[in-house]
Amino acid sequence: YPCLMMSYLGQGAYLIAHPEDAQNAYFASLPNPIFWPMLVLATLAAIVASQAVITGTFSIIRQATMLGVFPKLQIIHTDKFIEGQIFIPLVNYTLMVLCIVVVAGFEGDSVKLGDAYGVAV
Repeated sequence: YPCLMMSYLGQGAYLIAHPEDAQNAYFASLPNPIFWPMLVLATLAAIVASQAVITGTFSIIRQATMLGVFPKLQIIHTDKFIEGQIFIPLVNYTLMVLCIVVVAGFEGDSVKLGDAYGVAV
C-alpha cells in the first residue's frame, strides 16, 4: 500500500509539472534508462493480477457451490495433497469468453481499452 501511494503521489507531482502528459503519466514520468525494465515489470504485474482473478473466481465459485447457493459444476482437483488447487473448466471458458467480448467491445481501440484498465485498477 505505501508503494502504491508513493507511485500515485509521484505521478501527481509529475502531472503538475507536465500536464500535457496526462494520457500516459506513469510511463512518461520514467527516465529513459528504466523504461523497458518497468514495462516488463508492469507486464508481469498484469499477469499476476490476471492469475489472481482466475484463482479467486475458482475459489468463490467452489465456496458458493459448497454452500448450495450456486449450481454444481465439475471441479477438478489438480493436486492430490493440496485441497485448494482446483480448476473449474466452465468458469475458465466463461472468463475467456467475457475477456474476448470486452476486447471486441472496444473495437480495436487500444487507448480506450487501456484507459478502462487504468480506471479499473
